[in-house]
Amino acid sequence: MEEYPTFSFDNAFRVVEDGMIDKITFKRINLKAAKPLSEMTNNSLSGKQVICPESKVFLINTVDFTNCYIENFRAIVRSKQAGGSVEAILFKECTINAIGNQGIVSTDGKKGNYVNDVSFDGCTITNICAIADLRNTDSGKNISITNTTFCYAPMENAFLFRVAANIPIKIENCVFGGSMKIDNNIPKFNELGSGGQDDYTGSYRFSPVNSFQTSDHSSTKGSLGLSDSKMSTTGLFTDPANNNFKLNELFEGCSSVGAPEWRR
Repeated sequence: MEEYPTFSFDNAFRVVEDGMIDKITFKRINLKAAKPLSEMTNNSLSGKQVICPESKVFLINTVDFTNCYIENFRAIVRSKQAGGSVEAILFKECTINAIGNQGIVSTDGKKGNYVNDVSFDGCTITNICAIADLRNTDSGKNISITNTTFCYAPMENAFLFRVAANIPIKIENCVFGGSMKIDNNIPKFNELGSGGQDDYTGSYRFSPVNSFQTSDHSSTKGSLGLSDSKMSTTGLFTDPANNNFKLNELFEGCSSVGAPEWRR
């Protein structure tokens, strides 16, 4: 965790009814749930979100997380009402750890409001249940994931993506390690699990570019279509159990994939 100010809280940011917000920015800050991660008892973790508008009608043009450490939320941004819209959610050079069963970004099933663009660039993402749960087909959504390292993702038996077939997903210059272990629905952080689901629907056609998975990244449903790194999680990363994801210099993508801080 970076030596930035830490903001701990026990409820999500809301938006006033009919509120219109141009931009919400979190920059160089540690965002953590007030309840300690050590006290979590199931895969909803703290049960809270960073941003979760409850208003029936609202507009947020941009939510921007830059160089943040974000830990122990059920979701980071969750949209619940059909009359609201979040136009763009951006994660730039963030470390995201321990996100629960709503996923990093999610709507409330098929009836949740509109999330139109989601992007991750230069991030390290670990111990998550899901990346995105976006099932509202009326949204003009786009998901872009570039130059990002994943490990212990998703949780065993959970999904990385649960999205409508019309939502374009870009995966470029990324690397995915093995899944996160669970024990009676309790996440076992930084412990390798037996596998999860790349895609909840099992039918989404991914087209990744220069992106790899470890030999122990297995999916029981769907496939990201990643290239095989020919190395296990512990072989590809220097010391993943202690959050060192520096790439093995013998790996063919060691200088071109994952978060830049972990490249050779």
